Formats: sequence, C-alpha cells, structure tokens
Amino acid sequence: MSSTLDTVIVCGANGDLSHRLLLPGLATYLAERRPERGVELIGVGRREDPGFAEAAREAFGGVLDEEALRREGPRRTLESAQYLQVDVTDAEGLGRALEEAGGTPVVYLALAPDVVVQACHALAGIAERGALPEGMVLAVEKPFGSDRESARGLDDLLASILPEERIVRVDHFLGMPGVLGIPGLRWGNPGFAGRWDAEHVERVEIVFDETLGLEGRADFYDGTGAAEDMIQSHLLQTMGMLMMETPAEASGDALQRGSAEVIAAAGLDPEDPDAVFRGRYTSGQVGGEDLPDYTDEEGVDPERGTETFARVVVRVGLPRWEGVPVILRSGKAVGSPRQEIAVHFRADPEAAQGRPRGLGEARGDTLRIGLEDGDVRWDLTAGGPHSPGGVRRITLSSAVGEEPLTPYGAVFLGIFGGDAALRVAPGTPEEGWRVLEEVRAAYREGRAPLRSYPAGSIDPDRG
Repeated sequence: MSSTLDTVIVCGANGDLSHRLLLPGLATYLAERRPERGVELIGVGRREDPGFAEAAREAFGGVLDEEALRREGPRRTLESAQYLQVDVTDAEGLGRALEEAGGTPVVYLALAPDVVVQACHALAGIAERGALPEGMVLAVEKPFGSDRESARGLDDLLASILPEERIVRVDHFLGMPGVLGIPGLRWGNPGFAGRWDAEHVERVEIVFDETLGLEGRADFYDGTGAAEDMIQSHLLQTMGMLMMETPAEASGDALQRGSAEVIAAAGLDPEDPDAVFRGRYTSGQVGGEDLPDYTDEEGVDPERGTETFARVVVRVGLPRWEGVPVILRSGKAVGSPRQEIAVHFRADPEAAQGRPRGLGEARGDTLRIGLEDGDVRWDLTAGGPHSPGGVRRITLSSAVGEEPLTPYGAVFLGIFGGDAALRVAPGTPEEGWRVLEEVRAAYREGRAPLRSYPAGSIDPDRG
C-alpha cells in the first residue's frame, strides 16, 4: 500500500485542524519516513483560499528545521500544494477533486460529523459508478458519528465505498508517545507481565487535563463538552491499548483487536455512586493568565450546561480486570495539569507480613507514563528507620527521547504504512458512544449535577 499512495486530498483544508495538526503531522511523516519522496498535496474546501500553499509552508516550517525542509519529500510536497474550491458534499465536485490527483489518493475527511456523512454519500455515489481511483484510502477524523446509531450507520456507509483495509478511522491519541510505548513496557519487562491484572493492580487512571480555556472554539466545544470530546474517544482508546489481553503476536491487527475487546467490555462502575463528575470553570488565573467565566466566553450558550471537566469511573468486564476501577479524567483551565497514565499497584500483604517491624505501612508502587512525552516514572518506597530521611517515597524516572513524529505524523504512518495499531478498530466508536450515553444518563437523572470550579483549580472534582 505504502508504495502506491502518492496524493493527499485534505477535505476541510482551511479549517483549524488542518493548519494546526494535520499539515504539521504530514511534514514530520515525510521528513522521517519519506525524505526522498514526497506526495502531491491538494487542499479542498467550500470557500476560496488563495493562501493554502503559504499556510502549508508555514505549517511545515513550524515543525521542521531548514535541513529537513530541504529534503526531497517535504520540498516536493510543498511545491505541489494546490487548493480547489469544491463542495465535498456534491458528487460531481468531489469527483473533480479526485480527477485532479496525479497519483493514488488518500482522501482525508477533516470535517464536522454531519458533513462527513454527506461527503461519504457523495463518495458512495462515485463508487457506485465505479469511478473511484484504484487503491484509494479514505481517512475519517473523529468524532466518528454523533451517537451509537449514527456511528453504526457511518460504518455501513463506509462499507459501501471501500473495503475495510482501505478505511482509516482516526484517533491521534493512538500516536501519542505514551500510548506507542505501552507494548514495550508491558511485554518487554518480565516484572510487569506477571502483575498486569486485578490481583496486583488497585486502580488505573488516564488523565488529560489542560491549562487552556475555550480558545475561541465555542462553535465546536459548546455543543460537545469534555466527556464527548475526550473520554468517548481518546481516553477509551488509550485504555484499550493499556489493558488488553496479551496477544499471540505484537502485530497491528492483534493490538487493534485486543484494544477493541477492552472497550467493548467497559461500562460505568455500578458500585460507585460518584462514578460520574462534571464541572464548568468560572473566572480565575491559569499560569498567570486571567481566564473569564466559561459562560462569558463568546459564542457560549449558558443554558446548554456544557461541562469543561469530566471524571468518569468505569469497570472493564473481563476476568483480568475484575473489580479494578479505571478513572478517565479530562478538563480545561486546570492548574498544574496531569497528562498521564497512572497504574497503581496494590501493596503486597504477604510481603508486608514478612518484613521487619518499624518500616511503617506497606504501600504499593505506581507506574506513570506521560502521554505527550512518553516519559516513564516509577514511584516506590525507599530508605529505612536508620536512614537520615527515614522511609520515604522516591521516583525513578527516565525520558525516552523526543519522538520524531508528532501524533498526527503517526496517524499518517498508519495511513501510508497500513498499520492497524494506529487506526481505530471498526465498531469501537459505537462502544465509545455507548459509554458516553451512560455518562449522559447520569447527567439527565441528576446523578452528576454540574459543579463550578475556578479556572486554575488543580483538582476540580475535589473542590
């Protein structure tokens, strides 16, 4: 597959996602994985955009140094960059964009969910006429649908366009350094392999907090909220990779299947009356910057009750994880934000019985994995009653080095290289919406009233 894909058609090319993430990601992929061979870059959108080629140059320049920009891959891609004013929901217009491709295309739908569906209907019409380019790959950005039923309908629609192996459901968290490092940590270290289960793990946390507020994105965020934006997709996908059964082989297909099994078995913790918490930030300071009350942000409808912070406790109904709570948490305007996976191991009661008196209470270790940097930290107990510092907690840490690909660079690696581990498994978006519906039911039934927290709070769910 990777030898035949020569054109990238970005639908929604003048949107924020394209400029801020897709184009920089493509730049890192080309510089690292195709330095001698670029791609033809075609931007597509409804409005005129004479500055697309310049925007692409700025995006590439933002992540590549001068030496990397001079490599054949990035340079030729930028030289080829062009923009077409096309209505992607119209089969004739979209067909013109496909005809413009000089090579086998990747069609990347960086569009709102309702527009994605319309664009896919247009592609289905082209497919029915047998007019799709041979070998074409279709990439669909999240959110994949808007609820469980629409996600299932979108899957059916995609199946009428292309075979499954040429469909890429995108979630860039699968390309996060911390997520990419999970297989090596779990199965490359014998000390973890025998402890990765309910007997040894007390709880799991997957946290992605941000200092940022709304940042002028009310048109998207105010109709979405923290749980839908982050938990329904990103954090559940991360959980799937973290907690899957040990596969027979470390292939992309096996990892994808294992992750999908975990997500399908997840649901709200029925034993925790506080399994869902939601909050919305009020005015405050984050990092020395003043943030207004969320409801005072331009474009926000206060009556919607959109949450900017969500914490959900789920259980994974598989024997390996019976009884282990998994805390999924994400929020905006959080002071000292955490962006990590934390696996909290139980204190070993047998080891505690066999140790000398005077060492205090036994405590379990904690493994922490930075989502964005991939750094690994191991919290454990050291020292003793005769040490000047006594028994204390220490942290062993190791940086893994900067990844040459951004998460969206890894997305393109999955697209061009066909690696299933970097793609969302078919059916799992439906399961994500199922979990989100359980969360929304808690909202509706008054089990998770909307709380307030000042911008800059470290733990909004603790007051």
